[in-house]
Amino acid sequence: MCRNYRPMLCAEGRNFEFLEWVYEVGLDMPFPKLSKAFRQEMMPQLSRADAWMCSIPAVWCWLLWDAAQTHPDALGRTTPIFAYLGLPILQHVQRHERSAFLEAFVALGKSERNIMAANNAYLAEEVAWQTGLRVPTLRIHGLHTNVTYLPLRNSEVLISRPGTSGGWQECILNRFVDANPDYALRFVQFTDLLDPYTIEEVYNDTLSYQSLSHYRAVVAFPYDTSLMFFWEFYSMNMPTFVPFQLWHWGIFGQHTRPDLGELQLLPGRGPVLSTLTPEEDRMPNPFFDGFGALDLQRAIFWSKYTDWAMFPHVQYFKSLPDLMSQLVTVDLQAVSAAMKNFNEECLVKSAATWRYVVERFLDLQPGLLTRAVLGRVPCAEVPTLEGRRISRASHARHPRTSSCSKASRRALAQAAEQS
Repeated sequence: MCRNYRPMLCAEGRNFEFLEWVYEVGLDMPFPKLSKAFRQEMMPQLSRADAWMCSIPAVWCWLLWDAAQTHPDALGRTTPIFAYLGLPILQHVQRHERSAFLEAFVALGKSERNIMAANNAYLAEEVAWQTGLRVPTLRIHGLHTNVTYLPLRNSEVLISRPGTSGGWQECILNRFVDANPDYALRFVQFTDLLDPYTIEEVYNDTLSYQSLSHYRAVVAFPYDTSLMFFWEFYSMNMPTFVPFQLWHWGIFGQHTRPDLGELQLLPGRGPVLSTLTPEEDRMPNPFFDGFGALDLQRAIFWSKYTDWAMFPHVQYFKSLPDLMSQLVTVDLQAVSAAMKNFNEECLVKSAATWRYVVERFLDLQPGLLTRAVLGRVPCAEVPTLEGRRISRASHARHPRTSSCSKASRRALAQAAEQS
C-alpha cells in the first residue's frame, strides 16, 4: 500500500481515488463490507503478485489476510504476506471490531506462509503484550538521507522540533545562552528553518539532509518511543543528545496511545497473557495516558525498550547545564565514528535479514526462482543500551527477547543446516 499519511505518497489514478475513499469513508464501514469492496477493487492487481506486503496502519494486513483466505491458489494456499509493523496494531480499527481484528492478526502471524516484523523494539514488545505473538525487530535505516555527519557549522547545535513535548525548551535554552554570553555555541531550532509562526502541518522539499548534517550535534526532546527523525540523524552518524530521564520523555506518543491498548481475549479464559505467561514474567501495560497520573515504575520499565535507550552511543544529559557542558567537552568525532561502525554492522545484518525474507517467499513459491544458498541469518537483532546486540532468535530462554515464531525458527534452523 502506497498510502500511509496525507498527502498521497505514490498512488495515482484509480488507486489514488480508491485509497482516498478508504480513508474518507471505508474505515467507518463494518469490516466485512469494507473487505468486500477492497477485494473487488484490488484483487485484479493483487492476483498478479506472488507476495503481498502491508505496513501502517495494520488494518491493511487484516484486509490482505482476508483477501488471501478468500482467494487461495489452485492448491488451496494463501498468498504469502509480509507484515512490517510500524505503529500500534489497533490504529484505525473500530472499537467494536477489535476482538475480531486481534483474532485475525494472531492467525496471520502464526501462519507459516507469512512473515511479521516490527520496525522498533517497543512495538515488538507491545504486540507481544497484546497478542502473545513474538515478532522480530528489523530496524529502519535512514539511507535515503544519503549524507553523513560533516560539522561545517561547528558553533551551532540543532534542536529537533518539539512535537508534543511543547516549545518550553526554546525559551529556556535561549535564557541559558543569554545568561552565559561567553558560551561558544548557539542553538538553532529546527522549526525556525521552516516557518516558525505557522500552526499548519508543513511538508518541505527544499530543506536538504545535507544542510542538516552540517550542525555540531542535534538535541532531541523525544515525543514518542521511536521517531523517523531519530533514525535519519542516527544514520547520518550525527551525535545526538537526549534527556537522561527517558521515563518522562520517551514513553508518550503514537506508540503508547491508551485508546489502542486493548488485549486479545481468549474465549472463556480472559486476556491472552494472563493465561499463557507465568505470573513472574507478566509485563505491565505499555500504553500511557499523557493526561493522567504517571505510574513511575511502569514508565521506567517500558522506557528501556524505546529507541532512545536501545541504540548505543546516544548521549544523555541530566540538566541543561550538563547539556551545555557536554556539547563542548565530548569528543563528537569519536561519537560519530562509533555510530558509523554500529550502523555499518547493523546494515549488513539488516540486508541479510531482508534477503531471508525474500528467499523465504521464493521458497514458498518454488516455481519463481531456484533457491539461493542461505547462510546463518538471525530473525533480527536489536541494539541494547550498552551497545551489545541481543539476537531475538537465540535468547529463547527469556520470554521478552525471544521473538521469532516457531515457523520462523524452524526455517532458520533448516537454512543454517544447509549452509
